[in-house]
Amino acid sequence: MHRSFSRILKWIPVCIVSSVVAIGCGAGGAKRVAVDASPNRVRYVVGTFEPAGSDPVSVAADGSTLVDIDVLEGRSPGAALAFRDEAVADRVDSDALDRILDRAWRMRPPVDADLGAFAARTGYRDRDGEWFRHEVAGSMTTYRRRLHIPLAAVRSAVVSFAEGRGLRYPPGTVVVGEHLDAGRVVETTVMTRRSDGFWDFAAYGADGLPVDRIRGTTDDLRVPADCYGCHYGDREFEPQRSFPATAPDGPWGPRALFVPPEWRRADVTARLDEHARREDGLLGLHATLRLSALLSGRDAGAPAGSDDDLVSLVGF
Repeated sequence: MHRSFSRILKWIPVCIVSSVVAIGCGAGGAKRVAVDASPNRVRYVVGTFEPAGSDPVSVAADGSTLVDIDVLEGRSPGAALAFRDEAVADRVDSDALDRILDRAWRMRPPVDADLGAFAARTGYRDRDGEWFRHEVAGSMTTYRRRLHIPLAAVRSAVVSFAEGRGLRYPPGTVVVGEHLDAGRVVETTVMTRRSDGFWDFAAYGADGLPVDRIRGTTDDLRVPADCYGCHYGDREFEPQRSFPATAPDGPWGPRALFVPPEWRRADVTARLDEHARREDGLLGLHATLRLSALLSGRDAGAPAGSDDDLVSLVGF
């Protein structure tokens, strides 16, 4: 269901908490609440309200995840209010945590109010020299996807890998996925790297307005709750799992990375092990394909480019 930001803003709860006096609408004066989720998932939700600030999340002796409401209040009054509202007997279950995440997204929308403004700001459509692109059909959706990521961000991640810090993309990195139906863009997904290291997830519909659902392979995917589940889980997905070999077809047809054959390099794929390591919550093979393209160009005698040093940094 498409929603403009003016409609989204109407969802903000009428309960308001000031920066001085905390007025709980649900759990009253509870100082800590237990949450039925991993500590990282709770930190992700908290960071969706406000990426910076003291960490309110801890792990109890019995392994349960706890949120200190007083610490959370100092970081984000809106987040503290949301946890109070959803807590029942000082506990927040997984469904309630998803509702808190939806509330965070509406309070701090991670994208522009429409796709045209987002495209103009980022330049992913027309600044060809600044973006790395490829297309994929895989496990996420029935649509073929055209992916865009800034070349500068890929370079930064490869340098991070070469320095022993893993494939880590810098804050502010934007990854765009255009979902294609007979060549027409019908959905657009957006990932933005936050200052706390997590990714914000958002999407636009065919009309260019923000949506909270995109089409999946079985059911619609909820944005951002289902996005987090896949990106920060440990399951591998096709066709990235099989690359550089050909992936088996799925129930909805071929699953493939549509790249030149010379980019299917087993040496680069094994060296980075990008999809399986999941170091940065980014499921694609952007760095693998970029290094493969650079190596292929070098082997073919292409003129030197500004990123050619990356292949030697990684050891090729």
